Amino acid sequence: MRPPTLFVLLLVLGCLLAQGEMAAAGKTTFPPCTGHEQQGDRCRLPVARIHPTQFFVGMITVKCRQATLEKKGLKKLRALFKKKKNHIPAVIGPYNKFYIIDRHHLSRALFGARTDQWLGREQEVVIRVVANTTDGPPDSATFWEDMTRRNRVYPYDQRGRMIERFGLKLAYMDLGQLTDNPYRTLAKWVREGCGFIKKSEKKCMALQATETPATSPAFLEMYWAHYLRTRIGMKSALSFSQLQHLYPQALKATLDRKPVETFFKGLGLDPENYGQNMTGNHLELLFEINGCVTKKRPTP
Repeated sequence: MRPPTLFVLLLVLGCLLAQGEMAAAGKTTFPPCTGHEQQGDRCRLPVARIHPTQFFVGMITVKCRQATLEKKGLKKLRALFKKKKNHIPAVIGPYNKFYIIDRHHLSRALFGARTDQWLGREQEVVIRVVANTTDGPPDSATFWEDMTRRNRVYPYDQRGRMIERFGLKLAYMDLGQLTDNPYRTLAKWVREGCGFIKKSEKKCMALQATETPATSPAFLEMYWAHYLRTRIGMKSALSFSQLQHLYPQALKATLDRKPVETFFKGLGLDPENYGQNMTGNHLELLFEINGCVTKKRPTP
């Protein structure tokens, strides 16, 4: 039996109105990731299916961000990850695995976040596909050679030593297996305090004597974390307050131009591309760690 013509018209009109409301509200839906996406495509992926391209994070940074996420309701959380700035760049590798090349801390925070209303729900992120290398038979060796050449993987341990068979290890890692590197947390705080400058951070530009690079090198904070390890000794595990006390020392260390140049040149890298603040200002007098964020000190 054919449905009444009026019913069909009303159904079509309802669909058009719904689409118009979604477009007006800026609500965009993304399809589930299949592994067949191409460069520029965006799709939804459960955070549990993400593979990292590094072996450690600053766990204090992760815990701070995780606490923020856990305060959000499910609706606000999904809206947060739909924002373009929170789309996670990833490369699709052999066997249709998704390897993220940035936003490890945000992804790890979501991976560990728990609230009652999320129970039984698979948390998802929006993936922005940077490349799909799955054409042809799976070839892990060629894939990781290309990832290394394009600087899309950080295959080093916390002391800057190359990890043997890093590609095989990353292929079987999930975000929950990332380990803590307190120097990575220090590096984040130092960047927020303008010790080094990533891209065009407006609050730091007034303190910068030279132009900031238009784009920052990959794994910028990782290299600065490695540099801070050469200047500041600490135990492998520190409380938040203990690490907080090291912040002024870390901030000052980034202003010491000669050691910075020696360090980056020793890695075969150009120091001028890594955002050092060249003004020599005593930034430790300007910024402090307040809670989980870096804030400008109040004027006396």
